[in-house]
Amino acid sequence: MKNTKRIFLAGIIMGVFLISVMLFTVPSRAEMEERIKQENGIKCEGVGWEEKCWFESIEIIHTSSHFLNVGIFSSYEKEFELENGEKKITRTFAILGQIYQLDDGLVWRVVN
Repeated sequence: MKNTKRIFLAGIIMGVFLISVMLFTVPSRAEMEERIKQENGIKCEGVGWEEKCWFESIEIIHTSSHFLNVGIFSSYEKEFELENGEKKITRTFAILGQIYQLDDGLVWRVVN
């Protein structure tokens, strides 16, 4: 009986520790935004409302995004509308301090 209690207590402690680590390592929206720019070769100039960005030398004329932070993970979807009418969508998932690019598939639908 004592062994069962110890194992149960150890499981509770490990669970609390894991959740604490996940809470403190989830990237912020700004970190995910910067990662999207780096991975997709997006260059920007200016700050705030004056910021202008380019994707492969084509100006980005409009962006919209959706950010979800659940505490233990976060997801970020951003749509870019380019000057030539083309649209580009990026989907990013972050957990345990790591950021991953995702395609629109089953994993993305589950976490979003």
